[in-house]
Amino acid sequence: MVHLIPSSGSPQKQESTLSSYYESLKGPPRDSLNSHTPKEPNWKSDVWNVKTSPKTNIFLWKVLRGAIPLGDQLRTRKINPDAKCPFCGEEETVIHLFFHCRFAAKVWSMLPVHTPINPDNMDSIQTLLERAKFLLLLPPCGKGDIPVFPWLIWGIWIARNRLIFKERTLNPSDTLTQALVAGREWNTTHTLNKSTPGATEVARQIRSDASETTCNTDAAWRAESRCAGLGWIFNKDKLDYRIEGQAQPQEIRSPLLAEVFAIYLALSNAATRGL
Repeated sequence: MVHLIPSSGSPQKQESTLSSYYESLKGPPRDSLNSHTPKEPNWKSDVWNVKTSPKTNIFLWKVLRGAIPLGDQLRTRKINPDAKCPFCGEEETVIHLFFHCRFAAKVWSMLPVHTPINPDNMDSIQTLLERAKFLLLLPPCGKGDIPVFPWLIWGIWIARNRLIFKERTLNPSDTLTQALVAGREWNTTHTLNKSTPGATEVARQIRSDASETTCNTDAAWRAESRCAGLGWIFNKDKLDYRIEGQAQPQEIRSPLLAEVFAIYLALSNAATRGL
């Protein structure tokens, strides 16, 4: 139990101190997210050290460097003089695509965060990097443990390309959901990888036990005749134990199926031998 001991100061001073304390618990003021002057990005902390997947780190770097093929770039380089935003038909720039377009603005408006961002006040990606420090996902979507802005930008980019190249439309709600799910899955997998041994370590531990049997399989496939050559070997590293097997099945439709069939026959053979 914590006991609050009144200070010897005046009641007015105590009230002022408590008021300041409770105000600090409310988080950053809303105006701080909409009136901050953007700075030159710190590439290490704002891009490469952001806790997200490598592909989104690289994509974020490309966005900041103006290295993605948007409409303004395509027109400037005379690649596609008619390139426009696929969502609304307006001029496609970085700021427009990721913030000012009605599609992107709808995605940002549905983001479940403590302090929402107003896309109309975004004038650069650098501004987002500064304000993203205050983006804390609310439960049940998150607890502020993952940076959501790289996944959201990546999701808008994927939706844009899907509309252009596959003529498939994603609504803002689906785009937001997919971005949140992708971020959560990556964060969960990344956390598990840190706390559990890798596949190489697990395999080494298994091979160190003389009671365990190792099985190696391989397959060769010829497209002209659809014939496959399959092989498998059982052995124990610490014992003089080695069993080989092979098969030549017909009518195998692909090399991948040949590999799968080799594993299947090896497991069947292991079961027959009681391994």
